[in-house]
Amino acid sequence: MVDVLRPLATATKFVQHHEYAPISVVIPLYKDIMRELSANSSPTKKVTDAIADGLRRRMREGYEDQEHFVLATMVDPRFKDTYFAPDKKEPFVQKLEQLAGVLSRRPRRGGQR
Repeated sequence: MVDVLRPLATATKFVQHHEYAPISVVIPLYKDIMRELSANSSPTKKVTDAIADGLRRRMREGYEDQEHFVLATMVDPRFKDTYFAPDKKEPFVQKLEQLAGVLSRRPRRGGQR
């Protein structure tokens, strides 16, 4: 049972030990937990599967498709684009490039660029 709960405990500690938990950690934590749970083939497989199913139901809202979650993860230097398949990340990379272009053309305070 300890092996089943270890990924959840690790994720909980990660979030608890920070003053705030940015949205950039949602996708990486979810994917890491699911990877750990799917690797478990112990006698507690039914418990592992139940936990994984519960997480899938909660994440059904499509966090991996919501722009603000993906962009926050991609600009977080701890994660960058490592949690996304090439075909899924390309539109978001283009969006980041577009935003960077807009920001670089934006006048700074005091009239300086």
